[in-house]
Amino acid sequence: MRPLIRMAAIAVALIAGSAPAFAQTNKEMDLAVGRWVATPSGFRIFGGDNRLWVAQGSVRMTPHWSLVGEIDRLHGPDAEQPDPGQPYAIYTDWSILAGVRQQWVKGAITPYWQVLAGGLTGVARYSARPSWNYSYSTPVLQPGGGITFMPTKYVGVRAEYDLVFRNPNVVSSDARLITSVVVRFGKTPH
Repeated sequence: MRPLIRMAAIAVALIAGSAPAFAQTNKEMDLAVGRWVATPSGFRIFGGDNRLWVAQGSVRMTPHWSLVGEIDRLHGPDAEQPDPGQPYAIYTDWSILAGVRQQWVKGAITPYWQVLAGGLTGVARYSARPSWNYSYSTPVLQPGGGITFMPTKYVGVRAEYDLVFRNPNVVSSDARLITSVVVRFGKTPH
């Protein structure tokens, strides 16, 4: 529960501190904070062994195109646990990505697709065998799409499905469903 409170506090502080500056811009900006909800193997609604948090910011450059930046943090045990009693790793990954998003329509319900690219760095820690610990880095390509629902002018929700491609010799690739809370600033360009 503490990480959730900490992430919420950081998001509120960023929003409160930057709202006056964002209100003066003529560009529409979104700040979204979300959580991993599902993988192809099953749903993990606010639980499960792995914890992925996503912070995403975007600036709409034209009525249909936005620049997007994203930071991801994943923490948890290996998805393929060895036999009981065998050592296993706890992974902590950080990804920093940037790319473009195309919104098809403008309104309260906005479907979109996006392509992000960047890098991932992480560490695997074995509590039973510290000599097995290692770190890794790999490029990431993350195409995806989703829908943003803005019931008010400034606050909404987003559901996004991503395919995350990484170097398979370093860390596995996966698909994921993420839900986010979205806060919008500025104005939409004409």
